[in-house]
Amino acid sequence: MEHSTSQVAGVGSIAILDPTSEKDNSYSWMGSLKDGGKIALVANADTSLENGIKIEFERLGSVLHVSIEVNQQKHDISNAFESIDAGEDLSFQLDIHNSEQPAHILIWESDVSSFDEDSALFNSEDDVSLEGIGSGNIWGFALSNATLSSTSVSEVKFEEE
Repeated sequence: MEHSTSQVAGVGSIAILDPTSEKDNSYSWMGSLKDGGKIALVANADTSLENGIKIEFERLGSVLHVSIEVNQQKHDISNAFESIDAGEDLSFQLDIHNSEQPAHILIWESDVSSFDEDSALFNSEDDVSLEGIGSGNIWGFALSNATLSSTSVSEVKFEEE
């Protein structure tokens, strides 16, 4: 994997070994995908980025394929991302509420004005039947023919009322 002060690119994985202190977190990332490339966020995992929640973004031409894997069950959620050109720079904000059973996952494009359920591209409570939660407190990314230019973790953007 290639890296500079502003990005990492290529093939490989990055585990952030500074554990998150909360079960519920918001993750952001910006990057790009070559045709056939993938970026996967893995959250609430162990140090080998296993036993967590994996959200994978894959480019096939201009189409963005997205899937979520929890407890070795994979769900295709690509239909929620049909309006996005996978050949452009990508930027997402993802809330993972791992304290809920099953985990509640919301995904927005990073430039939305309000991080609520109505503006989410994907809301696991509405769009897919997930089972289980991640079992750890480590997060990171797996890259394949992709460039990751920015990432962060923060408090969740969406709070249940």
